Amino acid sequence: MGGTRLFFRTICAVLALPIVAGQSCSSSSDGGRSEAIFTACTNSVPAQCDYLATCLPIFLGTLFGDVDTCVSRTRLLCEAYATWPGVSWTAEKFGRCTEHIQQAACMGIEGLGGGPCANLPGSLPSGAGCVDHSQCVTGFCNRPISPNGTSACGTCQEMGCLGGGCKAGEGCIASVQGTRCVEIQAEGTACGAASLCATGLSCLGGICAKSRGEGEACMNAEDCDRVKELTCVDNICRKPSIVDIGASCTSSVRCVRAGMCRNVSPSNSLTCVAPLPDGSPCGGDQGGICDPPALCISGACMLPAQLTCP
Repeated sequence: MGGTRLFFRTICAVLALPIVAGQSCSSSSDGGRSEAIFTACTNSVPAQCDYLATCLPIFLGTLFGDVDTCVSRTRLLCEAYATWPGVSWTAEKFGRCTEHIQQAACMGIEGLGGGPCANLPGSLPSGAGCVDHSQCVTGFCNRPISPNGTSACGTCQEMGCLGGGCKAGEGCIASVQGTRCVEIQAEGTACGAASLCATGLSCLGGICAKSRGEGEACMNAEDCDRVKELTCVDNICRKPSIVDIGASCTSSVRCVRAGMCRNVSPSNSLTCVAPLPDGSPCGGDQGGICDPPALCISGACMLPAQLTCP
């Protein structure tokens, strides 16, 4: 899978960035549990951002810009996480995950999502209202998408999985039909568009082989070593550069801090445009993307704690 797509999909699952329901707790015991989850979540965020700074600095730069912004923006999710019905994350799980990240070797995004940090299915039954996969026992929350963004509320449905919900030796891949567990292919085994090669491997010529290193020839981004943040630039595996908002950009010259590379009038040249502020209109003719962790929900950039699901 491409480094950028993999990153944005995994960041939602690992860096406390899923969209969560803003529901209130009704009992003192629930309140105590929510407070514990909130505290453990906020304590975990610096370790996650430090891992990105050390192991995935390009990823950190393109999404947040710097560690301080990563911490402040990611912590916006913790209040919502604490009241998310059915969520599989607990204070204890956040604690184990934090310890794991602090000791983890650099393994790309996979280094954040393995072991105790694996995103597990939740407890909401099939047919229940949801806003994220990890609430559902099926591992798949189907949320309708329209030109004005994603609906705040979806439904737990079959055809789902999460990485931690797959069997040993399997991984979870996503498609428009949902998510499903597939066997992780070892070096030398056959692969295709629906296959998942092991970390450090790419599907090259239909065979899982060692990913191309920096300076080696490539056909697409998937050929290059994603652990080292390489992408395919002019048929050579290279690290992409990062430029400021307002600068010219291309597919290999990325924008800092969630900026979007788009045509800007009157020259129609590709230029880095800042993400939309929280609460601003989005989708449709507005264009642009919201500042993470906010997402475009029914035409407005909304933070997780603002969302509700009946």
